[in-house]
Amino acid sequence: MDERYPTVALRGSGSFGVVYRALDCDTGNIVAKKFINFKKDVVGVSSVVIREVSLLKDLEHENIVRLLDVLHNDEGVFLIFEYLEFDLWEYMREFPSVIRQPQVIKVATVRYMAPEILFDTGKYSTPVDIWSVGCIFGEMVRRRCMFNGHSEIDQLFKIFRLMGTPNEENWPGVTKLFPDIDIITQLPPQELKNEVPGLEPAGVDLLSKMLCLNPSERITAHDALKHAYFSDLQIPR
Repeated sequence: MDERYPTVALRGSGSFGVVYRALDCDTGNIVAKKFINFKKDVVGVSSVVIREVSLLKDLEHENIVRLLDVLHNDEGVFLIFEYLEFDLWEYMREFPSVIRQPQVIKVATVRYMAPEILFDTGKYSTPVDIWSVGCIFGEMVRRRCMFNGHSEIDQLFKIFRLMGTPNEENWPGVTKLFPDIDIITQLPPQELKNEVPGLEPAGVDLLSKMLCLNPSERITAHDALKHAYFSDLQIPR
């Protein structure tokens, strides 16, 4: 492993892995080496890793980081990516006047996790990705995290303080997913536009649909691309 891709420095870490700056000895290029440790209670490679690898192998676009190689040992899987100098936070600090350029974004923290993941029920699907995109969208507008929690429960409370506490009326079935929701103070939703000053009304509307607490009512990627906020963009069909 280290013969082909020796580690140069630690680049970052998150809930799902550790990323290193490494050297590709065959090409002389700097690459990103992501290590995902095998979970002790899971036999073989987890479905999360398989899904990530299969998707990245199929996706080829200038705005999507390229997966170059996949290796493994007894401890875990190494994903070798092209190396980008900045993540979203660093890019916004370095170039504060430009926020629409494609970059690698850190999403493997609680700050971008949808409520249904934070409830730890194991029951979630593609709407979790829309929530993460919404968090990133809002962050790019306001230049700081939408929900800057330090743990799963702290993140939930920060979400509830802005978006309101979910209940059976606005999220049918939520009490089954998270029985303790009944003992949490019921907070009303706040005006989202106040959290993203400068964002036009169409953008606020799109953001509110991305950050809808009920995943079954959260906007889909297909419908988001057709939203009025993107009316002046030429989006490939």
